[in-house]
Amino acid sequence: MTTRLGLAITILGLVSLVVATAGASSVALERPVTIDVVDDDEATIGFEPENGTDLVTITNRHGSPVTVFADVRAENRSENGTEVEPGESETIANPACDLETDGGDVPVDVTVVSDSFELERTVTASTDCSADEDGG
Repeated sequence: MTTRLGLAITILGLVSLVVATAGASSVALERPVTIDVVDDDEATIGFEPENGTDLVTITNRHGSPVTVFADVRAENRSENGTEVEPGESETIANPACDLETDGGDVPVDVTVVSDSFELERTVTASTDCSADEDGG
C-alpha cells in the first residue's frame, strides 16, 4: 500500500510539472486618460512665433526642466540642447538678421525633451529684420 501511495504521489508530481498552471501570461488594463487642447499661452510647453530678430520663444510651464533643440531650416543651423527650467523661456534668434537680409518665412523644427515626454513641433515665424531697427 505504501508503494502504491508513493507511486501515486510521484505520478501526480510529474503531471503537475508537465501541465500548465492556471497563472496569467498577459494582463490587459484600461486606464482613463484625459487630454485637453489649449492655446499656447496656457500649454505645458508654449510656442510663440516672434517677429524681427527672434524666431520663436519656447516657454516651460512643466513641473521639471526640459531640454530644447531647434533646427532652423532656412539657415541649415541647429541649436544644441538648452535646458529650460520651469517658468523660464528660451528664444531662438533669427540668423538671417545677422546676415542683414530679409528673413521672410522661416520654419523652425523644435524638439522639447523632458523626463516624461518628447514633443516635436514646426513653427513658422514670419520675420522682418528691419522691425527691430525701426524700434518695433
